[in-house]
Amino acid sequence: MERKTKNKGGRPRKKITRDAFQKLCKLQCTEEEIAGFLDCSVDTLQRWVKENYDGETFAVVYKKYAAGGRASLRRRQWALAEHNATMAMWLGKPHLGQRETINVAADAEQLDKLDAILQGVKAAAGAKPSPGEI
Repeated sequence: MERKTKNKGGRPRKKITRDAFQKLCKLQCTEEEIAGFLDCSVDTLQRWVKENYDGETFAVVYKKYAAGGRASLRRRQWALAEHNATMAMWLGKPHLGQRETINVAADAEQLDKLDAILQGVKAAAGAKPSPGEI
């Protein structure tokens, strides 16, 4: 008599590949976006990562592969900067921590000129208008 294997119950396991997971990390996808793309819950994704990456947490594995994505983006920025500097700067701000800095410096002479202008504005504001200005 043939013996049947007992059904352990539950849903069939989701098929998640390391390649797909790693590519999504390199694209800087969030944990929720990765789970959504792979059609599983965040809990399932976290469990899968622990099972397939020697007990490492999602955060540790994600950090490793997302860094590769940032390096790839930096390479693309250099190539893109030759033709489109605006796009290169735009991409670098959110992913590479780049930012614009405004350098404001004034010497004593410039400050004296600004002070004189401010004093003139204050004096003009306090002066009574002449009959011709009304």
